Amino acid sequence: MVVIWILNVELIGPTAYQTFVKYLQQNNRIKYDNDDVSVMINMRSERTGLKTIIDDDLLYPALLAVARERYCEENLLFLHEGIRLHETLMACQDEVNGLKQACDPISCSIDVGQSPASTLEPALPTAPNDRSSGEIYKKQVDVGKTLNTDDLAAVPSVDTASVASLVSEVISPSLVAELHRFLDNYLMSDAPMPVNLASAQISALQQARSLGSFRRSGADAILNALLLSLADVQILFEASRVLTIFERSDARAKVLGEREAVVRLGIETEKRENVDSIPD
Repeated sequence: MVVIWILNVELIGPTAYQTFVKYLQQNNRIKYDNDDVSVMINMRSERTGLKTIIDDDLLYPALLAVARERYCEENLLFLHEGIRLHETLMACQDEVNGLKQACDPISCSIDVGQSPASTLEPALPTAPNDRSSGEIYKKQVDVGKTLNTDDLAAVPSVDTASVASLVSEVISPSLVAELHRFLDNYLMSDAPMPVNLASAQISALQQARSLGSFRRSGADAILNALLLSLADVQILFEASRVLTIFERSDARAKVLGEREAVVRLGIETEKRENVDSIPD
């Protein structure tokens, strides 16, 4: 009996555990790591080749036709537009982080008995041939010489409000409009092509629809929900067997055959040119 009980636990246990973890994830009771989810998406894409097909101008329409026949084209369209939107938002966030670091105030650490000039350090490294950096350093030294300890509070710094306004300038209105169109197509209550997602993810993305501009904190939440949604939809799409049918389709074979012929033609042409260039 003990052996049978152990075998049952080994057979049923992992499935029950994975089901429980999936339930917690869908109800936002487990915190996701965006890096881990990104790695998972990339690994699955490399294994199935989905990302390569989505980025291909000739293979993607053929895959979309197969998905339409299997009545799951909305999942592929969601992945096609969502991946590009996520990459664009990530690029904006990287730009925001760079601007935030560039706008950090001069680092100061004042100890008793030290003069302000000795504790002020340049925010940018100087080079002998870099005139702009030299001018910045000279201005910082001049500020350190003219200010005393009581006046250091008057040094201008970047507060939370200014950083928020800087972020809202980086995320352009056109990108916000693109995000709104994406949400209208796939996630709103009257969406023409709704996708099957967890209610927590849908709610998080639907809240972004009412915002006219995005600050960094809001953009982080949108990126997190969008990334999780892409991972879930990718799993659903792979389970639909569309990729298996696509791999056996005539459209895929035709595209790959034409490309192989072009490569061979290019090689043969190069060989012929090399032969013709040989002197008699």
